[in-house]
Amino acid sequence: MNNNQYTNKEDLIKEIYTLTCRRCNNTQTYSTKYSYRRAMGITGLGKSDKQENSGMCGKCRRAEKRIPHGPRSKEWIKQNRLIRIRELGFNSIEEYEANIFVMGKKSKYNERVDAMSRTNLKRDRPDLYSLWESYKWDGTDMEQYSIDHIKSKAECWKDRVSIKEASHISNLQVITMRENILKDNPTANIKVKIF
Repeated sequence: MNNNQYTNKEDLIKEIYTLTCRRCNNTQTYSTKYSYRRAMGITGLGKSDKQENSGMCGKCRRAEKRIPHGPRSKEWIKQNRLIRIRELGFNSIEEYEANIFVMGKKSKYNERVDAMSRTNLKRDRPDLYSLWESYKWDGTDMEQYSIDHIKSKAECWKDRVSIKEASHISNLQVITMRENILKDNPTANIKVKIF
């Protein structure tokens, strides 16, 4: 038997069932009549199954399940954040930012600055974010990357700088962990781990 006998997918399928997506107009081929009928929302005996996503390709159907309400607007995001801030007992985003220092521990402040820093870096400098993401610090190699704050989080906490300002893109840089340590302590003795 020749290994190259079945070189085309169509050679393996006796009948081809092709669906044209009602949303993106891409075509998707199904190998069985059953899978094609399910995608079209048709059940046995010609009855229609009331699937909201019938007639869509797999990609559009999955996207519809993930985001049934559509993409979120900036107004929705701001309003939702304000709801969460009001749950903490503040009336505005500005009041929350001004009072973060009386809310508790320095570690909470650092956590929030780190989270917002990652978000800002991903949004404003995707090139630096992907560089950091591809080889981020895991405690083994001093040449792995870290997100560094030009004005350190400790200084920001001490000077009562808001989370928004401390995590602003102008205060962020991606450098190796070795550079990060030497920036704060130029005389540090950095030992290389040998495996």
